[in-house]
Amino acid sequence: MRDMSESNETDNLFLNLYKTKKFDECIALYENNLVNISKSVPILISVAFSYHKIGDYGKELEIYDMMDEEFGERYMIWYQKGIVHLMLENFEESIRCFEKSLELEPAHDRADVAWYDMAIAHNGLGDFDKCIRCYYEVLKLDPGHVSAWYNMGHAFVSLRKFGPALEAFDKAIENDPLHHNAWNEKGNTIFDIATEKWESNSGEDIVRPYYYKAIDCYDKAIEIDPKGPETWRNKGRVLACLQKYDESIKCFDKEIENQPYRRSTWWDKGWSFECLEKYDDAVFCYKKELENQPNDFKAMWSIACAYGTSRQHQKAIEYWEKILEIFPNGYKDIDAYSIKQYIEQEKRSLRLQ
Repeated sequence: MRDMSESNETDNLFLNLYKTKKFDECIALYENNLVNISKSVPILISVAFSYHKIGDYGKELEIYDMMDEEFGERYMIWYQKGIVHLMLENFEESIRCFEKSLELEPAHDRADVAWYDMAIAHNGLGDFDKCIRCYYEVLKLDPGHVSAWYNMGHAFVSLRKFGPALEAFDKAIENDPLHHNAWNEKGNTIFDIATEKWESNSGEDIVRPYYYKAIDCYDKAIEIDPKGPETWRNKGRVLACLQKYDESIKCFDKEIENQPYRRSTWWDKGWSFECLEKYDDAVFCYKKELENQPNDFKAMWSIACAYGTSRQHQKAIEYWEKILEIFPNGYKDIDAYSIKQYIEQEKRSLRLQ
């Protein structure tokens, strides 16, 4: 039989260690005193959280299962299980746990967070419709939840529903006017609309205003945070679409200054140089992209094309052959035969020089 005084002493020592965030010592005390330590809710919750803090999620889940057996089903235990499974990217199991939590207590004090986390799990599964429905549930409980509006916008973009996406980003901005990412993503969504219209053969007079609206959003994001990720690059890409290549290059330079190793910015800068027929500068940028992303097909392809266009045919041949060596079966919709044809074309051009 357990000595109650000894149990109380062990419990108090455990809780003091927990309050001082000595989680390893908490776990050691618990595992070495299973007889004397009590199985009360405060103790077991603290044990579970201690396992969580040291990253032993399997043991944390075992404690929650023990609590189910000891005390019956409790909404908070199911909610905590959901959090662990979400962290482990066990999305289907996390959804099941959050749903059980809300079934036991639909209006519990963490209900908005349970719906929010369930939305993240559905997003992880690529089920954007269910993801959006969960965000709507969050917003019923908290209409000003900025992250719910913002992430809902992302989910709508994934479904290519750009109108509702813009409405969601606008609501995020309404509730937090200095939300850099919301301004940035609003700009991206407007750019997506412009691209969609361009691809459907809409005239330049229809597409151009969208480009300027996107730039207005990027400018606002830059005003809020001049070093915010991707915004300078995004603005540069739109300026390139407007054929304002010198301005676009300045934007790419700012992005590189802020994020030297961000994928594709050097390529974007190279493309603007190529459009200005500054092929050596373009090749330099494409090669910088390769430093960040070795064997990147797009960068290698662009180098070969730039050399060919600038009549540096021997260098173009060398790059096409290098591409064929690395991608002997081609890459995506470019097959090996097409690459060999480019090599033969450059060889003919070289003979005619």
